[in-house]
Amino acid sequence: MSQITIMRTERAMPAAELILNAIRDFLFGVIDGFTKDDRRAWRRLWKRIKDMEAGELLVVDVVMPRSGPYHRRHMKIEQSVFDAQDRFDDFEQLRFQE
Repeated sequence: MSQITIMRTERAMPAAELILNAIRDFLFGVIDGFTKDDRRAWRRLWKRIKDMEAGELLVVDVVMPRSGPYHRRHMKIEQSVFDAQDRFDDFEQLRFQE
């Protein structure tokens, strides 16, 4: 999961309405929610972004499904590295050291 924090800037844009119409055409014409509820949530999100005040922050959590084969391969590599080393006593220490 990724967390994205966005902020509305104070900068005024000339021809903002024309730009917003082009963005709206793209967001709702090319990209759309999968189900009726998804489409409704998609439009609510963009309305919220459009209506933000200058300096207001919005945090968006993005969850993307992982690739099973890639995840298993990656975990196998991590386990092999752990088995071949003597520095860490616990696998989680190796994975989450800073």
